[in-house]
Amino acid sequence: MLAVLISALIDCLFHEKWTLVQFNFIKFNILHGVADFYGSHPWHWYFTQGFAVVIGPHLPFFLHGCGLAFRKYKMVLATVLWTVVVYR
Repeated sequence: MLAVLISALIDCLFHEKWTLVQFNFIKFNILHGVADFYGSHPWHWYFTQGFAVVIGPHLPFFLHGCGLAFRKYKMVLATVLWTVVVYR
């Protein structure tokens, strides 16, 4: 709740009126269905193609880091992988 309040205050300063950007995003993309205009992908696209496109040339370093973390820092690796899955 604090993050939404701080975000609303910052947006109010820049837009010079009370604006809730998060609500406008939901209204524009979900309620009005404009997001469909840009296309959609099957659920597995993010894992099979999208992640590699986004991470780009950093993919070998990411995979190497996952290999190192698997040996020593399993909790960190689990957190990173969980975040990638949740934010897909």
